[in-house]
Amino acid sequence: MRTSVVKPPMVCYLCGGAVDARSKDHVPPRGIFGDSPPLNLVTVPCHRACNGAFSADDEYFRDWVVHTAAYFNKEA
Repeated sequence: MRTSVVKPPMVCYLCGGAVDARSKDHVPPRGIFGDSPPLNLVTVPCHRACNGAFSADDEYFRDWVVHTAAYFNKEA
C-alpha cells in the first residue's frame, strides 16, 4: 500500500504568507557578489513583492561591506 506524502505549504521567509513554489530568494543575495556570484547559493521561498521590497537593503549592505573593507585594505 502506497501512502501519499503531503508537503507543507511554502511560506515566505520575510512575511510568513503562503508562496507560489516558483518564487525564490537567494541567501545571501546574489547582488552582493557583483558580476560573478557563486552558482550554489541557497534559495528560500519568498514573494516577489517581498523580495523586491528588500533589494535596496541588499545594495546598502554590499556598499557598506566594501566601504568597511576598503578602510582596512586599500585593494578592496
